[in-house]
Amino acid sequence: MLARHSGVHYHRRKAEVTQLMADLDPVLIFPDEFCAANFILLYPRRCIVLSTYLPLLPSKRIQPFHLFALPGNSAQTLRKKYLRLRSYKRLKNTLKFVGADHNGIVNKRFRQQRIPALYRPVFRLEKVLFFANVEKWYTLPHEIYFDRQPLPAGHHYMEPVVAMDRQETYSPQYQLFLRLAARAPGNKLIFCSLGTVTNSLLPDSSVLMNFYTRLLQVAQTCPELYFLVKTDQRVANNLKTCTMNCIFTAFAPQLDVLKRADVFITHAGENSALGAIWTATPMLTVPPVAR
Repeated sequence: MLARHSGVHYHRRKAEVTQLMADLDPVLIFPDEFCAANFILLYPRRCIVLSTYLPLLPSKRIQPFHLFALPGNSAQTLRKKYLRLRSYKRLKNTLKFVGADHNGIVNKRFRQQRIPALYRPVFRLEKVLFFANVEKWYTLPHEIYFDRQPLPAGHHYMEPVVAMDRQETYSPQYQLFLRLAARAPGNKLIFCSLGTVTNSLLPDSSVLMNFYTRLLQVAQTCPELYFLVKTDQRVANNLKTCTMNCIFTAFAPQLDVLKRADVFITHAGENSALGAIWTATPMLTVPPVAR
């Protein structure tokens, strides 16, 4: 509470950014969407925010993506419910932190920096902060978006940002597993990676453990299926494999695996999906919800 009202973190960050700008004197700055609040300290330098998420535009059929609901007629009802919950949460935090909640601090610093109202902070459906009339580039192609609405001025889609030529490391364990999977022509390689976001969306680890246990059971029943499962190291340590056709690892060279895999079990994150599309790997999508 003291830190929120004293602004100690803000002043420390301001000193860091001021020194960085003095050293580099950049003409153009690309803040990541999760660092967009730095715009308050970077103004009046030109900033273009980079987003790895699809646009969260008001839509009659597309609900906020983090609600994990399919497109349909219920989108508007879900959106209204979500906005009510967000409004309640904002009010609760305003009272809890005596005006020094996230929104209150952002608005206060925005005024202190004398930034024109044209670039006012926006708190709508966005999971992270955004500023009006600041350019925003989505590192995704428009073809994968369900709703082809025109973007706001200054917002643009980019081509798929997948570094297909990046260098990857192949561990001895990985290379041995590939050799085992290739021993018989009827064997199939299945790659499973549910992304780093899964741990935050499923705080109850038993849900993931149950999912991985079922994969192990399938591997034991179907020896021709070889499962390479990328997961958190703590989860991997708690899973005991008793079969050679299933391994759990904290790291896997994803591009190389996708080029070889017959099926990709994924949480359907944008970057994972783009990689699979790029390598023409069939996907079995498992949204990270506890049901």
